[in-house]
Amino acid sequence: IVVHGGAGYHSERLESVHAIKKALRRSVNYTKLSLQRCAAVDAVEEAICELEDDPCLNAGTGSNLNYDGDIECDASIMSGNGSHFGGVAAVSGVKNPIKIARALLENAKIPGPLGRVHPMTLVAQGAVKFAASVGIETVPPASMVSTEAQEIWRKWRARLEQAEGGHEVHEMLLQDTVGAVALDKQFNVSAGVSSGGILLKYPGRLGEAAAYGAGCWASSSGIACSVSGNGEQITRTLLAQKIVHQVELAADEADEIIRTILVHDFIRPCRDRGDIEPNAGVILLVNEHTDYGSTRLWCAFTTSSMAIAYASSSKTKPKALILRRPQNQNSKEPVFIAALPLHRD
Repeated sequence: IVVHGGAGYHSERLESVHAIKKALRRSVNYTKLSLQRCAAVDAVEEAICELEDDPCLNAGTGSNLNYDGDIECDASIMSGNGSHFGGVAAVSGVKNPIKIARALLENAKIPGPLGRVHPMTLVAQGAVKFAASVGIETVPPASMVSTEAQEIWRKWRARLEQAEGGHEVHEMLLQDTVGAVALDKQFNVSAGVSSGGILLKYPGRLGEAAAYGAGCWASSSGIACSVSGNGEQITRTLLAQKIVHQVELAADEADEIIRTILVHDFIRPCRDRGDIEPNAGVILLVNEHTDYGSTRLWCAFTTSSMAIAYASSSKTKPKALILRRPQNQNSKEPVFIAALPLHRD
């Protein structure tokens, strides 16, 4: 089980680092035991629920507020076993948006009466009504707003209104999606994402965390990917799907494939459109069939940092770390990639 707390800027203050690592470690610790008895898709849902419940992360409770000062969450989940998918966007008043996405995934497996096709993605009130119909807890939207999120919103809303053309940007705005990938005992994989979106986003905006192929992807070949970063940039690239499909063709070249996609398919097109800072972070889990019992975790990002945690065995303690891109790295191709070999039980 692997989780991430978003790609962007993470403060080096010990208090902030401790809070993020603690949240990620708790999610992994809670979930790794479940993987002994449940499927990968269950583990991903559980892990993300834990992340959504922690107000120090930008998902569920404590999420960034939109321009109007409201929380609107996006989430999606995908199972490599059957390529089933469920997603929700612009959801308010549901503590765990990933639960709605999972319910949609399961609902889509059931044939509809009279040939009616079940939805793969729901938005706003449609998603909330569906959640209530399947017994998922709904809460007053204001109860999910943290004091810190409210203070940050007031500060940056005021600055945005004063800035000419609204071009003032701060690193605090870059933190985004949380997510998870998992491999179970049956060698099935799953991936998921959840996000409150970028601070001061336009109400009703659909981010990459809800978009099919953009925020997460899982394949029957044993490869799963979860993505974080700027939603519009990632959605244009269909980043998660593209990475998994390319790695499927040559898993032993994953490092070069990830780098090539991030540089040629993501960074350069973004800059051609005038996006000065293309922001993306990726965790990729690859079940290496040529090396029995071995799984490799890849983490790559174009931002200044990315927070991850993982456990490769039910017997090992979760490891949590904030990876940071070297400041002297080539600014034209700012891609940091790390590989971690994991050994299953």
